[in-house]
Amino acid sequence: MKSKIEWTDSTWSPVTGCTPISTGCQNCYAKREVESRWSKNPKSVFFGREFSDVQCHESELSRPLHWKKPRKIFVCPRADLFHPDVPFEFIDHVFAVVALAPQHTFQVLTKRADRMHEYLTSKNRHDPIIDAMNAMFNIRAAALKWPLPNIWFGITAENQQAADSRIHLLLQCPAAVHFVSVEPMVGAVDIRRHLLSTYDKAAHDFQMLPGLDRTDKLDWVICGGESGSRARPMHPDWPRSLRDQCDEAGVPFMLKQWGKWKPYVNESHYTHCGDEKQPHAWVDSETGDSGLCWIVDDDGSWSNHTGNPRCDAEGNAASTVAVMGNWAREADRLLDLVLHDEYPKGE
Repeated sequence: MKSKIEWTDSTWSPVTGCTPISTGCQNCYAKREVESRWSKNPKSVFFGREFSDVQCHESELSRPLHWKKPRKIFVCPRADLFHPDVPFEFIDHVFAVVALAPQHTFQVLTKRADRMHEYLTSKNRHDPIIDAMNAMFNIRAAALKWPLPNIWFGITAENQQAADSRIHLLLQCPAAVHFVSVEPMVGAVDIRRHLLSTYDKAAHDFQMLPGLDRTDKLDWVICGGESGSRARPMHPDWPRSLRDQCDEAGVPFMLKQWGKWKPYVNESHYTHCGDEKQPHAWVDSETGDSGLCWIVDDDGSWSNHTGNPRCDAEGNAASTVAVMGNWAREADRLLDLVLHDEYPKGE
């Protein structure tokens, strides 16, 4: 299926359904779509199902083999391939198809870095994949290049806690490309120690993580804000910092989207709702706290806030608080008026 996701070409869904695991799941876009539309559509695989009902679809496994033109394929966009309800044997079948479709690049993204690590680092992992190729397609392969050269593995890291707990496990997994998706970005994230192959301990207070080879570093960073009616705003300083970290290390960086809330420019960018001006959002770069507010003047003054943002001695919002608005979609991917649309080497 063709995809509107900026960093891929198509999607493939051998698994559907998922359950929340961290704060990044709070306003899950896939769950929202399933509950609002697909669970009521008789033609959908989600018909009559809860999103939390994780299912493996044998009938979907061979689909990429019918796509002859090379493309980037996002695996399981409405699921987590490494969810505990997905047996390792089924994942073997998924990777058997990956091995048989070398013209494509497969992108696997998970929040369950621990289970991905368990699967990918198990002894002789390629053997059951070879067995699956034989069982599914009667193809007898004597050997299999491992890691598969046409698969990229990534983890989602919505905040610093997620980054610290998941990235070091990702980097211990054999992969052609290691990447991280900081989306939805709900807090500042510092990942410099995972970007630089040579790291200045004195400058950055780097601590070696157990089992991590310093030759392994991230190859790609994606960043994005949250969408949907309940979206949390992404403070502009957060993607700026991530952009600068990638620039310092020479690692490709992509801003996928701002999401619902974008940086405030001036009142002409916004629509009005009746007699009341359209609500905006505020977000604190240091705490991640956020709420709603209403713009009063063209210079950005605001009032009627919710959530009680931190204030200075004069009672004004702290300098770390930014006002965000919901405006023109054509600016969704610009950061300081620049489009960041970079991919790993080879793209």
